[in-house]
Amino acid sequence: MTWSSRQEYDIYSAMHFHEFQILVGNRVKDLRMQRRLTQEKVEEICRGAITVRTLQRIEAGEANMRLSTLFALARALEVHPHIILRV
Repeated sequence: MTWSSRQEYDIYSAMHFHEFQILVGNRVKDLRMQRRLTQEKVEEICRGAITVRTLQRIEAGEANMRLSTLFALARALEVHPHIILRV
């Protein structure tokens, strides 16, 4: 990732990891709700790559996502993975 400015870098570097987790979780939930998908439907689309419980924990900002989970969610939500991480 390239930073467009030093100020933008400072904002992201100052952000606490848990705050970022919460923002990403909110983003996942918002994208899921926009597509009118239940957590169960996302699990089904992901074909076992993610469980409902894991999705609940991600959306609550309580879980770290593996890259494989990020890509599975992106596929289920029909977005590029960077869209999920753009908070």
